[in-house]
Amino acid sequence: GWGVIAQQPTRDAFAPRTEALQSATLMYALFVLLSAALGYFVMAALGSLQRSRQELAQANAWQHAILDSAHLSVISTDREGVIRSFNRTAERWLGYRADELVGKSTPATLHDPQEVERRAVALSQELGTTIAPGFEVFVAKARGGATDENEWTYIRKDGSRFPVALAVT
Repeated sequence: GWGVIAQQPTRDAFAPRTEALQSATLMYALFVLLSAALGYFVMAALGSLQRSRQELAQANAWQHAILDSAHLSVISTDREGVIRSFNRTAERWLGYRADELVGKSTPATLHDPQEVERRAVALSQELGTTIAPGFEVFVAKARGGATDENEWTYIRKDGSRFPVALAVT
């Protein structure tokens, strides 16, 4: 036959398992707590980011509304001369849609090449350094911190011309 021997365990018999279980429980609780805290901070950061994006979108919309309602042609470029904005007045005056020039062209498209060459010679003499015909003609003084105001001839998309007082800052 079979014999079964049982003994009542002493308190120390379960101690290693109890300590392991307590450690595991503590680690799990810590993990849950840290996960909850991380989740809270991520959600708070995402909410803050979303609010910032909304505020930026509102500020951009406001800025575009002001520029588009101005009765001045406003054309901005990046440092390399690529057109980055072209307001509605510029569209009306020049016959180009913004999407035809923004990110694709420089202001040289709008200017008489001979006039640009003449200005390059005059500006080179004035500044004592060679200014090549092209975008630098428009921004050489502005790069030095001065506003450059000159009369230029704009050339519309249809080839017709008109005079403008151009200020570059």
